Amino acid sequence: MNYIEELERIVAALKEEAAKSSSERESFEFAARMVNAAKTTLKSIEFRQAA
Repeated sequence: MNYIEELERIVAALKEEAAKSSSERESFEFAARMVNAAKTTLKSIEFRQAA
């Protein structure tokens, strides 16, 4: 499993937790956004390295 797939798995888990816990929804949603940002950055780095 590569890093991108692992980050996607983490985002899915965070979103699932956010759906279950209304009291901590914002925290889980924020964490999911940060992981998505990391995924975007990693994709950008991989693209630049491939070029």
